Amino acid sequence: MFHFLGKKEPATKKEETKSDEQKTLAFNRVVELLANSEHSDEEPEFPVEHAPNSMIWRFLRAYSYDSEHAAMKLSKYLRWRASRSYGIDCAVRQINLTTPGVQRQIDTNKAYFLKGKDRSGRDVIIVHVKHHDPKYQSVDEITVFGSYMLLCAEASFPHSSKLEEWDLDLEEQKLCIVFDLHHSSPFAWDLQAGERGRGRREKRLRGRGSGSE
Repeated sequence: MFHFLGKKEPATKKEETKSDEQKTLAFNRVVELLANSEHSDEEPEFPVEHAPNSMIWRFLRAYSYDSEHAAMKLSKYLRWRASRSYGIDCAVRQINLTTPGVQRQIDTNKAYFLKGKDRSGRDVIIVHVKHHDPKYQSVDEITVFGSYMLLCAEASFPHSSKLEEWDLDLEEQKLCIVFDLHHSSPFAWDLQAGERGRGRREKRLRGRGSGSE
């Protein structure tokens, strides 16, 4: 459904053996590849934003410092953020409280951020499945709301202009989502939203990023 935060898997041995010099070379290569991708024939509806260094590091770490793979995933993610999707009149990255349907979804109390962070320093989103009624909204509306929650989470990540990855707290670049199934019933299961999520995940695995921690 969303193109976001990096793989779920922990760091690999291949990643852990990368030297600082190799990581910096991979970073510079991603910057070069992103610059070249700006001239793609498939331009989104809105301008593609510049990726901050911390975002580039996040994608490099998620894909074991494979610069070609990380650049491809990051480029597609940035283009998704610049696209017009889900029946809204703005870029995905501009979804906010005033976007139609967002406040209505917030009022259901089906999903919200916990105050504070978990033990690893990650932001936490709680999703109460029992408060979700598939008949209450369209699939587009629930997708817009999910995008809003994830955009808020990413906005809370520390953004650094520093080149060195070791200046970043990697745990603060992650997100924890907890699904509370207590007192939920099959009537709360949204098969259409689930199908959209699975479909986007398959597309993401073929050539875009990412998932959530």
